[in-house]
Parts: sequence; structure tokens; C-alpha cells
Amino acid sequence: MPAFNEIDTSFSQDEINQICKTYQIDPKVINDFAVLPNDTGFSNDAPDTNPLLIKPIINFESKYYFVLISSQLTALNEFIIRLSNKYNCNQKLTELYHNKLWHEHWGACDKMGWKLTDIKLPTNNSTTIFKERVFQFDTNRLAYACYVHNDKDEENFSGEKLNLDKRINEVITELKKEPSLKDYKFFSLVTYENMGRNLFIGFGAPQKDELRLPFSIHQFQFLCSSEKWDNLSLWKFAKSYELFSQTTRSALTNTLDIYSIYKSKNESFYFGDEARPNFLTVVPGDGSRLIKEAKIEKNTHGILSQIEGRNVFIPSLKYADYAPLYKPLNSLGYA
Repeated sequence: MPAFNEIDTSFSQDEINQICKTYQIDPKVINDFAVLPNDTGFSNDAPDTNPLLIKPIINFESKYYFVLISSQLTALNEFIIRLSNKYNCNQKLTELYHNKLWHEHWGACDKMGWKLTDIKLPTNNSTTIFKERVFQFDTNRLAYACYVHNDKDEENFSGEKLNLDKRINEVITELKKEPSLKDYKFFSLVTYENMGRNLFIGFGAPQKDELRLPFSIHQFQFLCSSEKWDNLSLWKFAKSYELFSQTTRSALTNTLDIYSIYKSKNESFYFGDEARPNFLTVVPGDGSRLIKEAKIEKNTHGILSQIEGRNVFIPSLKYADYAPLYKPLNSLGYA
């Protein structure tokens, strides 16, 4: 039998206490991430409801075992949501979270060379779960950018709350009525997010002189920071995919995976001189390497500092290639 190196992922109570003392954390917080071995959730075969996803640590024989290390982010995310509900501030937290992402979305579009316009849109009756604006990215091209999101704590956000296809058609139709936009083409960029949880949306085919493209807002912003996109890059990708889809069907689950294939083929869907396939199987997660590369390039991490005598980790990112120089992701309020 081959020999394997054993990795001990357990912590004694003394080790937990020492870690908490170093970072000034209440040791009792470990209980928010520890599940009991006899938890009734283990009797449920559904993988999405496994209690280890939310509490990946088990306390057994006076030791804490990190059973599911891969669920660290999910566990922290759910912990934050639970605390916001406990202190009755979930709605405010959700509002601030999505407002921040929407603001960063503007910065990502600006980085591509898209210019925000003051074009007025038909009244939006779903402002708590839907944001929108219009950019100009070429002489006769406009981008209708919208963002679908939750407005409260819910594990599954359904498109039933918003007729997305109807809204997109309404906006594009109104824009086409403008005499000054007579010869324009339109690009509908749909972004979405449900605070790390499930979200189900859908929309129909684009109108004449329109292209449509959905993106997770986090994936979109990561790619904007790492890809060398110019003002027409997304339009070209959407146009190439539209033409490709006319003859080749694919089970599209994530735009990122399709974009990964497009990029690997020198920004095309050319697979060779033989007849084009009529069906393309896309491996789920194929494009995740692009996000990984983007994260490595940004090198975002916490830098230990002190604020009012407390040890804190300040989220920071690298902003220079010639030296290890970092800056906070957000303003700390200093002059």
C-alpha cells in the first residue's frame, strides 16, 4: 500500500482559545460553525441542505475537526446573514451590499471605455430588486445594463418576482422610438447576484438590432479587472456567440464557461476546417480558471492592522507591478 501523508485538521480547545486571544475574538464564536454529530440534517440526502455547508466543524472528543474545508466561504457567508437577522439589520445589509456592487459595476464599465448617459428610462416598478442604466460604448451603440438581486434574506431568488424579459423589451422598444437613436444598435447586459445563494432568472431572444448577455456581477467585475477588454470586446463576444448558436446548440449554464471557450479559440468559436458541430457540451466550471487567474493577479487579501486598539484585517489589493505595494479596497475614513 502506498504511504500517504496525514494532515491533522483538528484543534484543541486550548489552541482555539489561543487563536481567539491573538485576534481578540470571543472563543464562543466557534460554536456558530460547529455542528453536532447527531444533527438531524445528516438524515437528509439532499447535498444542498447538508449541515456541513453551513457548519463545517465537528466537536468530537474535546477536539474540533474541520471536516469540510471547502465550505469556508459558504459558512462565513451564512454566519453573516444569520447575525444580520439576529440583530434585525438584514434588509439594510442587503441594500448596502447591492448598492456597493452596483457602484463597482459602473467602475468596471468605465474601465472598458463605456460612458454613462443621462437617457431616461420607463418607470422601474421593481427598484428594490432591479437596477438599470444606459451606457454609450460606440458611435451608434448603446448598452442597457441591468442588475437583478434579492432585497431580503432568501435562499432561492426566483424570476417570478420580476418579468425580466418584459422589462428588457420595454426598455429597448422605448429606446428605438427615439428619433436621435434611429440607426443605433443595442446591447443588453444582464448581471445578477443573490448574496452567494441560488438565483433563477430567464429571458427570451433579443429584438432586431439587439444582443443580450447574462453575467454574474462578480464574474463580470473580475473579468473587467483582468481581461484586456476595450469598449467593443463584449459586443464582439455576444455577436460571435449569437452566430455560433444559430447552428450549434449548447447547454448554457454559465456565460463564463462559454467565454472561456471563446477566449481559448483566439476570441472565436472556430473549431477547425471540418463541419461545425451541431451540439456543444460545456463542462460546468470550465471558466473558473479565469476567475482564479484574476484573483491571483489582484492579490486581494487582509492586512493586519490596528483600529482603536483592536487587531483587524483590512481588505487590500495590489496596485503596482514593480513592488509589493497595496491599498485598502475601501476608504477607511482617514483624511
